[in-house]
Amino acid sequence: AGVVLGVLAAWRHGTWIDRAVMAFSVAGFSVPVFVLLGCILDATGMGRAIVGFLASILGHVKAGMSYVLLGSMFLVSGISGSKVSDMATVAPALFPEMRRRGHSAPEMTALLATGAAMADTVPPSIVLIVLGSVAGVSIAGLFTSGFAIAMVLLVVLAILARWKARGERMEGVRRAPLSVIGKTALIAAPALVLPFMIRSLVGADVLVGDDAGQQARDRRDEHDVAKNRHCGFPLG
Repeated sequence: AGVVLGVLAAWRHGTWIDRAVMAFSVAGFSVPVFVLLGCILDATGMGRAIVGFLASILGHVKAGMSYVLLGSMFLVSGISGSKVSDMATVAPALFPEMRRRGHSAPEMTALLATGAAMADTVPPSIVLIVLGSVAGVSIAGLFTSGFAIAMVLLVVLAILARWKARGERMEGVRRAPLSVIGKTALIAAPALVLPFMIRSLVGADVLVGDDAGQQARDRRDEHDVAKNRHCGFPLG
């Protein structure tokens, strides 16, 4: 099937058939890879390790569990492209403690949903992969822009969470000892390094082929050459 599609794309080069085959090939490779990473994240407990590490650092401050939720969604989304898997990993570990501190169910659900929306542009993002494949835009460029947007939304949501938690109950909450922080950091180290490895591989076009962006640039170059030739400009 792959050979047939490749021949069809070469035969109808530059047409909608060529773009459709290209989009299918990029999304068909990248999306399953990142969904698989989400399953591995959940099965191996790496997501829970990230949550435990952040909770040991931030859990003792007011709105700390909200910070942990947002930070966990941000980091976990850097591994998995599936937001359903991310939410299923983070919510069960944090909701009981947040409920004990006085957060209502609607507030926790809203924070989880907005955190997932914030993290939807964190690489690797299935939405950005499909968008880049269909629109012929550089996927690596979309990932870079999406990361910056997610950082801004993370800061805004953290400020809002702190304001909402001004009446949070902190009775019995203690700072985690350094031994606990070190232990959780050691356990979470592979999961914390993985998002940066994925980002590097994406930048090198290993996990996500950037043929879409290259074809878009090629089409722009062809358009500029044709325009210059039509206007009588020298091309050499």
